[in-house]
Amino acid sequence: MTLKDLAAFAEEQGLALDQCEPFAAGEVWWRLPDSKTLLSFEDHGFLAAAHRSEPALLHD
Repeated sequence: MTLKDLAAFAEEQGLALDQCEPFAAGEVWWRLPDSKTLLSFEDHGFLAAAHRSEPALLHD
């Protein structure tokens, strides 16, 4: 998956795609807020890492 693929999917589904820095300043991650999933992409645009929070541990 590429960042371009994710952006196209979000647009097709009418979903917000947010950029954030949840772990370290300057380290950019992307999220689809309702999924509780964070995605990181390499400089070339390919998926580098995915992080999903355990819903039972969230307080929101």
